[in-house]
Formats: sequence, structure tokens, C-alpha cells
Amino acid sequence: MRNDYELVNHDDHLAVRVFLHDVVRSPRHWHEDIEILFVIKGSIKVILGAEEIAVPAKGLCVVNSYQVHHVEAIEDNLTLALQIDPDYIDERSPGFKGLRFTPVPFEGRPTGESDELRRAIAEIMSAVSRKGRGYLSLANQWLFRVAFLLESACVDPGLRPTVIVAEEVRLRRITDFIERNAGEEIKLGDLASFANLNAQYLSRYFSNHMGVTLSKYIASIRARNALELLETSSKAITDIALECGFPNLKAFYAAFKENFGKMPKDYRAVAPRRAGASAGSGGRAVDVFDYLQIDTTAGLATLYEYLDTAATSRAPARSERRGIALDAGEGLGPAPRDATRMAAFGRAVEGLRAEWRDQFRMLQREIGFDMVRFHGILNDEMLVASRKADGSLDFDFGHVDELFDFLLENGARPFLGLDFMPGALASADRTIFRWEGNVSPPSDLSEWRALVEAFIGHLGARYGRRELRSWRFEVWNEPDLEGVFWSGSRNEFFEFFAATFEELKSFDPGLSVGGCGFTQWGILDTDWLDYFEASCARRGIMPDFVSYHVYPLEIVSDSFDVAAFVDEWHGRFDIPDSRYCLRMGGPDAVSETMRLVGERLDRGPFAALPRYVSEWNSSPNSRDLVHDSAFMGAFVARNLASCAGLSAGMAWWVFTDIFDEFGPGSGEFHGGFGLCTKHGVRKASWHAMRMHSRLEGELLGRGEGWLAARGADGAVRLLLYNYRHYDAAYSRLDASRLSRLSRYEVFEPGDDIEFAVDIAGLDGERTVKVSRIGRAAGSAFDRWLAMGHPDDLRGDALLALRHASEPALRIERIDASGGLRLSERLEAHDVALVEILPI
Repeated sequence: MRNDYELVNHDDHLAVRVFLHDVVRSPRHWHEDIEILFVIKGSIKVILGAEEIAVPAKGLCVVNSYQVHHVEAIEDNLTLALQIDPDYIDERSPGFKGLRFTPVPFEGRPTGESDELRRAIAEIMSAVSRKGRGYLSLANQWLFRVAFLLESACVDPGLRPTVIVAEEVRLRRITDFIERNAGEEIKLGDLASFANLNAQYLSRYFSNHMGVTLSKYIASIRARNALELLETSSKAITDIALECGFPNLKAFYAAFKENFGKMPKDYRAVAPRRAGASAGSGGRAVDVFDYLQIDTTAGLATLYEYLDTAATSRAPARSERRGIALDAGEGLGPAPRDATRMAAFGRAVEGLRAEWRDQFRMLQREIGFDMVRFHGILNDEMLVASRKADGSLDFDFGHVDELFDFLLENGARPFLGLDFMPGALASADRTIFRWEGNVSPPSDLSEWRALVEAFIGHLGARYGRRELRSWRFEVWNEPDLEGVFWSGSRNEFFEFFAATFEELKSFDPGLSVGGCGFTQWGILDTDWLDYFEASCARRGIMPDFVSYHVYPLEIVSDSFDVAAFVDEWHGRFDIPDSRYCLRMGGPDAVSETMRLVGERLDRGPFAALPRYVSEWNSSPNSRDLVHDSAFMGAFVARNLASCAGLSAGMAWWVFTDIFDEFGPGSGEFHGGFGLCTKHGVRKASWHAMRMHSRLEGELLGRGEGWLAARGADGAVRLLLYNYRHYDAAYSRLDASRLSRLSRYEVFEPGDDIEFAVDIAGLDGERTVKVSRIGRAAGSAFDRWLAMGHPDDLRGDALLALRHASEPALRIERIDASGGLRLSERLEAHDVALVEILPI
């Protein structure tokens, strides 16, 4: 890490680097690049030699090449730094490198001119963060716009290149020497000899050219190194001071306070722990100038106000042709239905609400799931367990019966999560979510056994053993998120699982009992499953199935704290620190994760067990605004196709936005998990799930963007989709381009797809029915935008939106004798179901 002279490592094809800072204070430094500081929020001051410039929110400041400067916060801020290689511009615009620019660009000129510079900077930031097709050309286009604006209106003829340019080599040798030897005593004579200068002259020479005394400069480098150790180690402050070259604690305290505005112990108390992470590893990093590199959604949203969202800055649409050749008489085996066997909802008590029940009936009518998974059957709100006056337990299963009766009447058997502890049995008041699901072990395991015995006995008496054998009993939820969904120890959980398993099996050995709703990380990145397998083996227990959850997020830092992540994301709906440890997975992250989990299970004693994905979605954030968009239709279609055959069932988390883990969402389209909104407006994801459910019978083929099957009725059905993945910025969890009304600026650019379909093995006339969803039809969010995005959806407006959100439908009759040729062009996020029906 270099702070005194930063030779920016530019992309070979891009002569600019853009990054964001939460500026605190920087030592004096200099670099060859021209730097433009754009304060997005808050304010800073930039010290250029003897000149001090206050830069307010939306203000700009230019630092010339080799200009000694340092930066301090006036208040909490978010500052963008654009660093430009002057040689790159000079090669294409001779003379640029010799220019010097005013520190406050466009001072005294109309605001519109400075906004042009802000827009150009925002466009560069957008291009390099998204990394879409042609981003290098786009970024360079705007880079030269920046150069033009500086050269045309910001040159200061009174400024001359600083003398540092002439002394660059010697000063760089001196600062290199200090950097390498900062941890040791640096003697003036040794440094002077190294620099080929007289010892008495060296101090004056350095001060004249760098604008700071030699002793203060050395102290600032040592303070910077100490700051990094405070963040990345648990060493004592005294040891850090000595390791960084300070002669004593007094000198360390003085230098640290001067450079960073805090005493070391105070800084350590509030600083993020980085465990040695670097920006390249995805961790939060102290970058050049001792800035804290960050990625703040709210700030970026302010920056992107300057973007021109017109089509002129976007790649023009092109078309890719894909051919599909099928023979209706040649099947490849049964079309797997595992992905649409299971539905899910948030918690048991929701199933007692009238509106929820209307939506579930619609779900079963239009798609039809065999099983449904949910939390909280034993939650206090279900009124299952209480204590009598004498302290003994009393059980009541009235609400339980009401829910199960309804589910069974509508064709869905419970995939029953035995999770969250009734308060009457809990060992502690440890809860999660707004509805306070208790995550503590029972205070007395025998009382838990008594509850399970009474519970399963009651269900057996009401529904019969044969019926219960078709259910799934999932013991707990994500116990591997220690301290989050299980507050006890691992051994306590293993005992708890064994007790629950034994009680259920003692009632009927034919019951299907398993678990435990593990996270993908708990299976793949920890030893949790190893210990669970060993615990079951010691007790002679073999579960009947394994269940786990898949969300396409990847951990990219060893310092990732899952408990803190859950608290940040679920409690505040953003991830200000965790974003440096996580990123969105690639287009095939769901299926790849399932394959990896399968390979891990195949290596252990659970190899022969069915595997259920009891939760999956595009993200674990119930306020992810992408969830409402047309993108979700193609996401569902792609993953249902690619995950077929990898599990015994997959439960989309969840089918409705009636979901209160963190309270009801604000507005109809708040980014909820659901396939439909809280008022039952079906989203694109619902329609895609329904389309996929039509592909039953014999599999005819599959490929990139399509899946085909032949039904028992002789109909041939093709599911086509044009999936467009997140761009690089959103993959890093930068949601700044998402807003209440804008949901599509976070995806990679790409081509339309022209599917050319040839089907042999058909004869006679056929009815061809094509259902389509996308931004133009079948996306409730886009139809809501088209109707004026009303805040209050009820009555006629709600009814109109429900009707407007239906897929587009085209029906025609075709003579299929001698084969059938069809063509469908799909834009980004489009999904089409083509049904060729016998007449």
C-alpha cells in the first residue's frame, strides 16, 4: 500500500480509476494523476500547499499532477475520486499534460457547466461499475468529455507545474526509503546519504517541496501503518506503536491524533475489523490516502441523478438467433416436476387470514403444489402451549387444526417446520423477527418431548397415521446460523434433534422426519454438517431426508460474520458492512450450489436420502426491489429448468407478500419475496411458475433458454426465456440504481433472442397458443407504472391492475402436416409458453 506517491494501476484499456471515499483525514501526499474530488454528500476541505478549499455537498475540486495535498472531513461525507492518467490524454490531445487547472472548476460560471462535469463523472462511474457490454468504450468516451471540459473552461494560466515534477525521481527515492524503513529508527544522516544530499539541507529541501516537515511526514506514515494494524490485528496498542517505529507512546498518540482526529483506543473501538482484507478480496479496505473505501447506496443514488438515462448512452438492441429442433415422438424420459412440488409461506398464523386463504386457493387452482412449508406451527400466536396456575403445561391445538384442515382441503400436505420454541417452554427470551419467534432451547427437554408427543398424537387421531406418513416433519430452521436461529450450543441442538426425532418415530416409525433447513453456507463452508452426521451416527439415528436453503449469494471474505449480516440486512434492509464480504452469484448459482451440496452429501452417511430445498429465491432480502420486476419471470424459468432433477422438491420462499417477519412492506411493490403482492396481484414470477407447471409428461429436450415436453394429452409445450443477469455493480450489492419507480438499471445489456423452432412428428391441424410475459405484458410492476403508479391501490384500481397484469395471449390454427416451424422473438426478461395442442 502506498500513500505518499500513488502510481495508479490503470486498466490497460482505461486510463481512469474511480472510487468512493468516506474521507476522514489523509497525510500529505502526491501522485502523477490528475484527481477530481466530487463530494456527493457532507463536506470536506482540501489543502493544496498553503491554500485551503472547503468543498460542500455536490462541490468539485481538482488536484493537479504532482500537487502536494491532503484532505480532511468537515463532516461525515461521501466523496468520489476520479483519477486520470494525464499521459493517456496527452498522447491523444498533445499539450494536455502541461496544463494546470483551477482547484474549483467552473468557479463563477453557470451551474449548468459544472453539471456537465458531474454528469460525465457519473457516466464514468456507471460504466466502470456495471462493466456491461462496451463499457470500456463508453467510459473512455466520457473520460475525454471530462478532459474537454477541463481544457476548455478550467485552465489557470497563472499556475505553473510544481517543482515536484523536476524533483520527482529524488523525492520518490526519499519517500520510498521512508516507506520501507518506517518501522525502524530513521536517522537523518542515513536518509541524507541515500538521497545524495547534505543532512542539514535535507530537512529544508523536503519541507519546501512536500509542504510538510520531514519529521511530521515520517510520523504520518507510521500513523497510517498503525491504523491498519488497529483494524487488522488484536495487538496491544503499545506493541503497535513500537512495531510502527514510534520511539514512545506519547509520540504515537500525538501523531495518530494529528492525522486521524482520534486517539488509537477510540479509533479501535469504532473501526471495522478487516482481518487483513483488501479491496481485491472483496473486504472493506483502507485504500490510498487512508480513505475508507465504501459503497453507499444512498450516496450513489444522488450521484446517478446526473446520469442521462436516454437510449443514447445504452447499447442498441441486437438479435441472436437460436434454433430448436424437436421430434414430438422421441421423448427423453419423464419431465421432472420436483421444482414445482413445494410452495412456502412465512408462518402458520398467516394461514388463518381470509385474504391469505383467497391467495392460496388461487395458487392451488392455477399452479397446484403438493406440499407447503412454513414456520411457526408452535409459536405463541398459535396458542398451542401455556401453563396452568399450578405451573403444569396445557396444550391446545385448535388453531393448528384450522390451518391443517384448510391446507388439506386445498390439496397441499404440510412440509412442517418444527421451529421456534413456545414461550412457556423456552429457556430464554431470545427472539427473532417482528413476531418474536423464540430461538432458545427448551428449559426442560422432557417438557419439549411431552409437547411433541401430545402434538403428534393429536394429529394422528385427527388425520390418521396413513395421512401423516405423506407429510414431512422438518426439525428446526437454520440451526447452523448459531446465535441467530438457535441460541444454544451445537451439542444442545443435537440432543434436541434426537429427542424430537425419537418422539415422532415412537408414535409411528413410518413418519418422514429430517432437517434441518440448513443454509448452503453451513453445509459447504463450515463443519456443521460433519458434526451433525457424527451426532446422528453416535445415537443410531438416520434422518429420512435432508433439507437446506439456497440463495445465490457468495461469501468472498473470511471475515464474514453471518449473525451481523442477518441483523444488518433483515433489520435495516441494507448491508453497509456485509457488502464487502458478499456478492451475488452468477447466472447458474442456484443449480451450481445444489450440485455442490449434492456432492457433499454424497460423500457422507446421508448419501441415499432425499434432498429438499425448503427455501430458495433470488436473494434473502425481503425488500429487494428486483423481486417485483419482470426479471423474476426469467429468473424463475431459468432456474426451474436448470435445477430439474437435483432435488426432491424446491419451495419458493414465499408465495405471497403477506409476510411479516419485519412488518408489512410499504406499498404494493416493496420488493417482497412473494409470487404475488399482499393484495393478490400476480407478479411475473407467478406467471413463470404457472407456465413451468404446464410442462408435464415426457421431456422432449432442453437447452440454453428453453425447455420442451409432451403431455399425456398429446400437446407439445415449450418454455422459452431470455434471461439477463445482474451487472457487475449490482452483483456487488450496489442497489443505488433501484428505486420505487426504477427497477431495470441493474442488469447486463444483451441481445434479443429469436427462437426458431422446428418440430417433427406432428400431423394434421393444431392450435398454437402462445402466452408471453415481460415488461410489455404479465409484469404487474410495469403495468402499475403504466397506470400512473398510484400509491393507494384499492377498489377499481386494484381490480384493473389484476386484469392488466395477465400474460399476453396469441392463438392461431396451423396445419402441422410435414412438420411445424415457429418463431418467437424475446426481449430482455421475456418468457413465453408455446403450446401446440391437438384439435
